[in-house]
Amino acid sequence: MILSIIFLKKTYSTPIWLTMIPIIFGVTLSTQSQPTTASPKSPTQNLYTSFFTYGFLITLLGAVLAAAKTVVTNIVQVGGLKLHPLDLLLRMSPLALVQSLIIGYHAGEWDRLPAYWASSTSKGVGWALFFNGLIAFGLNVVSFTTNKKTGALTICVAGNVKQVLSIVLAIIIFHTTVTSRNALGIVITLAGGALYSYVDYLEKHRKGTHQALPTHDMREKLPK
Repeated sequence: MILSIIFLKKTYSTPIWLTMIPIIFGVTLSTQSQPTTASPKSPTQNLYTSFFTYGFLITLLGAVLAAAKTVVTNIVQVGGLKLHPLDLLLRMSPLALVQSLIIGYHAGEWDRLPAYWASSTSKGVGWALFFNGLIAFGLNVVSFTTNKKTGALTICVAGNVKQVLSIVLAIIIFHTTVTSRNALGIVITLAGGALYSYVDYLEKHRKGTHQALPTHDMREKLPK
């Protein structure tokens, strides 16, 4: 939202700003971990599980880059370039490949790859990669097309709701345990996403109605 205001020069109404509150609050609750037990050395210590400063910074950077990507893809599709989603994907895919290879090298995945291919667990991985790439291709085409027709903010809101739905699927498929706080966050996020969609629809409908109204005096067209 902030990046859209800075780079796209967009303005948002007060109701749109207010709909962001339940979404942000709900995502915070739904992704919050349980506190660990008190440390013997420090009984009052109350840390969250698996929290690392480095991981937090990487996650924060990823969120900023994801928002920036959404804004940039909207600019190149709606602005002067007016790229087709497939054309945009063709230009971004090589860069994403190079980025993935570099990150994989620094993460040590290249060193573990020969041993993985030699193991029996690698059977059928080729088909798995093929279908994974096919699904990723369809996801990107749909995402770029939706971004072009709706806007960067709508995509970001949908992304937050998607994260919450991922938690719901994890509960159903993998029987992941969630607390009442996490469940409340899921409900609030879904309600906030629905509220945003409703407010956005009303505003677009209102703008369309105003644009459809005549701006000149109809009496000028009457026969004299």
